[in-house]
Amino acid sequence: MMTLSWGDRRSLREALEGREMQRIGRTAAAMAALTTLAGAAAAQSTAQGAGPSVGDACVGLLDVRQVDAENEQGSVVVTQANGATLFSYPENNRGDYDVGFGTGNDLESGVLIVAPRNAARTNATLGNVGGNNGGDLYATVSSARPDSKIDMWAAVHGSPSGAEMNVDVAAVFFPFDAGFVGGHAFNDVNNGPLVRLVSSPAIGIPPTRGVAFIDRASDAGFYDIDLDRLGATGDNGVLIACGGANEDNYALVQNRGSGAYTLVCRDNGLGGTTTENDPVAFVYLPYGTDCLVAGRVAEGGVDGAAILSGTGGFAVSSIEPGRVLLTIDNVVDGESGALLFTPEYEGAGTDNIVVAEWSDAMSGYVVESRDLPGVGLESLGGGAMFSFAYVPVTPGAGFEPLRENASTIVALPDTQLYSQNNPLIFNSQTRWMNDNADELNIAMSLHLGDITNRNNHPQWLAAIGAYDLLDIDVPYLLCPGNHDVGPNGNGATRDTFMNDYFAFDEYSSQRTFGGSFEPGRGESAYSLFEAGGRKWIAIALEWGPRDFVLDWASDVLEQHSDRLGIIITHAYMYSDDTRMDNTQRTYGGSPYNYGTAGLPGGTNDGGDMWRKLVRHHPNMVMVMSGHIKGEGRLSSPTGLGNIVHEMLIDYQGRPEGGGGFLRTIEIAPDSDVMRFRTYSPWQDRSYTGTGSHFKLELVTAPGHEGWICSRADLDGDGELTGADQTKFIDAALLDGERGNWDGVGDVPDAFDAIAYLRAFGEGCPDDRDRDR
Repeated sequence: MMTLSWGDRRSLREALEGREMQRIGRTAAAMAALTTLAGAAAAQSTAQGAGPSVGDACVGLLDVRQVDAENEQGSVVVTQANGATLFSYPENNRGDYDVGFGTGNDLESGVLIVAPRNAARTNATLGNVGGNNGGDLYATVSSARPDSKIDMWAAVHGSPSGAEMNVDVAAVFFPFDAGFVGGHAFNDVNNGPLVRLVSSPAIGIPPTRGVAFIDRASDAGFYDIDLDRLGATGDNGVLIACGGANEDNYALVQNRGSGAYTLVCRDNGLGGTTTENDPVAFVYLPYGTDCLVAGRVAEGGVDGAAILSGTGGFAVSSIEPGRVLLTIDNVVDGESGALLFTPEYEGAGTDNIVVAEWSDAMSGYVVESRDLPGVGLESLGGGAMFSFAYVPVTPGAGFEPLRENASTIVALPDTQLYSQNNPLIFNSQTRWMNDNADELNIAMSLHLGDITNRNNHPQWLAAIGAYDLLDIDVPYLLCPGNHDVGPNGNGATRDTFMNDYFAFDEYSSQRTFGGSFEPGRGESAYSLFEAGGRKWIAIALEWGPRDFVLDWASDVLEQHSDRLGIIITHAYMYSDDTRMDNTQRTYGGSPYNYGTAGLPGGTNDGGDMWRKLVRHHPNMVMVMSGHIKGEGRLSSPTGLGNIVHEMLIDYQGRPEGGGGFLRTIEIAPDSDVMRFRTYSPWQDRSYTGTGSHFKLELVTAPGHEGWICSRADLDGDGELTGADQTKFIDAALLDGERGNWDGVGDVPDAFDAIAYLRAFGEGCPDDRDRDR
């Protein structure tokens, strides 16, 4: 095909875009106390497990307006209470609210936990036509997953009739690939045994090597799960559950201590006295979960309400028997977050439902324990009443300021669903890089593969349209993924349209471009750049690289052994903090499972690349890959003195096909600590779980530190460290002529010093003529 010029591509991109990018609305309201960033992870551990943040969850506050008393799609109108994130509502009728999150297949991606937002509701008194079906005032809400669809339902049933009715709903979707521990258990027949479990990897139905979810065969509606293997003690987290089918069921939780729990499924239409063996949904939230406010609360009896355990940041007090006021620090309305809660299976409350509603007058949530079948308030005599979790609508912080004189490397994981479904999200990422290139001193952008989903012309046009938003001073490197090769992106061959749209002449004209494996083609290529006072080489490897491509990469690393090395390739790490290694076990998504494995040159997975390439080079410090949904991390000594930090970064399983999240790596000249952040320009928020927001130490082999300038113990501490580099730069600024030597910005800075030293031969190699 004919290669399109930049001008042609720009015109086509503007036609494709058709409108200015719409940014997701932000929630105002005082949430500062809930959004402190997570602490850094340890620098040199081997496998580095990720802990989630509630900022990784998807929050929905459903306002449900009843139009008439019928049970048709036009009988209710469902909207967001406060622009909460990323929910869609394809179909709705009385008591059935169809919600989706744009993850492709919501049924497999996470667990939906729901709760009513109204304590009592008549519908007629709210100005809606018609009253409640069955005359109920109170309701329970279940998380239903219809087999025929890929989205979910919030299903509402009144108490005590069990009939469908309408109430407002709080709903939170917890993605498994963010590290949330939870699941949704199903049966194949009504009231039959729970035989299927869609869950996080740590949990399974026996026989399982993980945590067992056990359906008591002789005790209908009782399910046991022991989470002590995951660090649960019974006092350091909460298990939140709800019914799991479109039936009049609800769930209670019994905390048996030492991390052991029992879930109980009851029928609210049979007076709550009957247990039924039907589906349940659940999530376990440790109190250390970033941005979480959660706890267990006792109704209190004559002594007043009491906190049994919790995160802090909240208070409880008794209003009257069976009614408790829950106040959360800095929460000033009922639309700033979702309150999820589960009744405790204890004492008098074993057949009770719990309902809650925000009270402006009391500046908190009024939580009620109601006894079935009469649904009157019931004192529990001081016993445990409910567990709760409060998830703010917008818990993620924006982008953090850069350290002084630091540089940024940006990694873009799988953009395939943006190219296919929403190029505006892709555009927001590259536009943000371009707009912040100087402020963040962006040294390099690295795409981790699956640029497109189907390797077709419209999607490659969307991709090049996004990259055309970058100025020439923002360099980038691409590696193709399995969806970028083969007919319709099936990975059967190595044929790709990548070079037709990212024309090699233009691609290789970047100031950082170093070379490629195959003349005139960019699938395997490398770039030379500088960041944080050091020289770097980044090598992009083709999908499932062939042996001779690994040989080429090894030669390139050796030729540039004075530079710190980064390798990007699409399939290397897995979501369980291990390399994909066909010699150890079978991995889903392994390059050996695709047609390219049978072509000349074969293929290599992460284990192969470690053994054949990565561990043999003292200048290697980082490998990044995508392909597998989620996050993973491994820090591996090579035996040569350096440690290689290997990372999986892939958010395509999250709402909106990834929501525009990218990974930034901040490197400062006066520090050996690299800061890793995960940020979405599309949503202007960050993921702050420990798998997304962490620090790692840059551990280099002797003689392979990558410093731009010659080193000496300039600060006199007896060691060669980043502080010496700072002294070197400071001296250059003081002794040399001050001026804008690098041509970037107006104020002389460290990069002007480096440019000055290059220009006048004062000890810095003159291999590049710019600061990035």
